[in-house]
Amino acid sequence: GGGGAGARRAHGRRGVVWRTLQGRRAVGTGAASGIGRALALRLADEGMDLAITDVDRDRLAPVAEAVAAKGRRVTTHGFDVADKAAWAPFRD
Repeated sequence: GGGGAGARRAHGRRGVVWRTLQGRRAVGTGAASGIGRALALRLADEGMDLAITDVDRDRLAPVAEAVAAKGRRVTTHGFDVADKAAWAPFRD
């Protein structure tokens, strides 16, 4: 199981290390705060470009700035992830 996004895991002294994320793309939901924000920043640290989402798009601006400051591409999208139609731009 798990790892997602084609990640390979190797165990080291610090626990699980994710590899092969450099240059990949991810969608981060709930990225304006909490776990969603922390995950978006960690994925950017690992070299991923991001599309970040939250129901409150205005609150994504500081997160997008932090991701961009890490040298990663980022787009922001305000929508409710429970709305199936809102996912249409991410299906391709």
